[in-house]
Amino acid sequence: MGTRWQDKPPLQLIAEQTALQQTEEDIEALRALTMQERLRMFESVCRTAMEFEAVKIANGLPASEPTPWPASTRELLRRFAQRGPA
Repeated sequence: MGTRWQDKPPLQLIAEQTALQQTEEDIEALRALTMQERLRMFESVCRTAMEFEAVKIANGLPASEPTPWPASTRELLRRFAQRGPA
């Protein structure tokens, strides 16, 4: 069972409350994004994942199993790569 809040040091309680508040603020910030901003964020995350996977393979590590993205995402990345950066 988890630690009761009364048993936690005050600084830990403050840190946990601050992290929770920050998480709620982060979620609100994501909800406030426009579709264009969401698309740019999604493309950035996909590009980073693709680069990370390429570096892993180039350094002799096995490819991720299962592939880190579904076929529909690979298709989006393929079209994005053909279009080039905006």
